[in-house]
Amino acid sequence: MNPYTELKKEYASSESEDIFRQKRNSESLKALKENPELHPDPILKDVLENGPQADTRHNLGIVSRPPKSICQFIERLQSIILSSISSPDALFPIPESWLHLTALEICHTKPADEVERLAKLVTPALSKAIEIADSGLTLYKPMVSFDQRAIALSFISKPPTSQTSYREALFNVVQDNTPPEVSPSSRYSAPSAHITMIRFIDNLAPTQVQALTSTIESINKEIAESPIEWVFKPGTSHCHYGRTWYGNGTVIIP
Repeated sequence: MNPYTELKKEYASSESEDIFRQKRNSESLKALKENPELHPDPILKDVLENGPQADTRHNLGIVSRPPKSICQFIERLQSIILSSISSPDALFPIPESWLHLTALEICHTKPADEVERLAKLVTPALSKAIEIADSGLTLYKPMVSFDQRAIALSFISKPPTSQTSYREALFNVVQDNTPPEVSPSSRYSAPSAHITMIRFIDNLAPTQVQALTSTIESINKEIAESPIEWVFKPGTSHCHYGRTWYGNGTVIIP
């Protein structure tokens, strides 16, 4: 069953997508005020200290890379956020080459040999899937979203195409053109179009967490009317597998 079919009914408009992310940010802010403790990423810290082989999680999915204008926008926001606290080393700004939006997660946290096998099975569906991924979607109205694990730049979809319809089509083309054992399985199903731009690799004092959330709230007021958009075009998306959690991996050529 395609999880995005039901999701599409609930989030049929950009307004409903925005309500979802605003509510999620409010809940995250409340949680951090009640318990100002972050959840640092121990695997990322290990990767930074010992290399990519420290991450044993293998995944397979279709991702979209942001254009230069979005990358520059993110770089500016990263700089503002890191300079707002006295312990910036606790935060890891995602480098430009890692920045990505997950369009469709096909499998995650699997052994390497299983992911390689599934990658071969999914290849026949990729030409059509990439064609869908690279057309018909425009994201706009950027907002900084956050929780106890990371900070992201989120968008909502610009009418007439909703991101849930877009993901529903991607899911269907992969499922309909591959063997039954290939069934896209995402870690979460939500109307979330986001690019993770900062991950936490160490904890912060409560006063620093407060400074961080205050800065994010200030940024969101500043960019509320930002005209920046992300129009998906040919060459935006690709399918990759392997150690892809942070945006790398091996690209599959259809």
